[in-house]
Amino acid sequence: MYADDLLLLSASVSGLQSMFNICYLCGLNNSIVFNYAKYVCFKIGLNWHRQISQKRLGTGKLEWVTGVKYLGIMFNSGRTLKVDTSYIRSM
Repeated sequence: MYADDLLLLSASVSGLQSMFNICYLCGLNNSIVFNYAKYVCFKIGLNWHRQISQKRLGTGKLEWVTGVKYLGIMFNSGRTLKVDTSYIRSM
C-alpha cells in the first residue's frame, strides 16, 4: 500500500514532528510505504522565513520548501497562505 495525497497541518514544529512519528509507526504496522522524495515541509505564518531544523519521517529526512503543489493547486510560503494560479493556462 502507498500513502498518496497525505496532508498534515500543525500549529507547531514539535507537533508536526509528533505527527510524522505517528504516521511512521502506523505505516510500519500497516505495510504503508512512504516515498520520502515526494514529502516536504512548508511554512506559513509570522515566522515563515526563520530557519527550522530538518524534520524526519522515520529514517527519511524532509526538506523545507517555499512552494508546494497539492492536488493541482500551487501554494507559496509567506506570512499568509498564498495560492499561485499563474501557471494555469486559460482555455
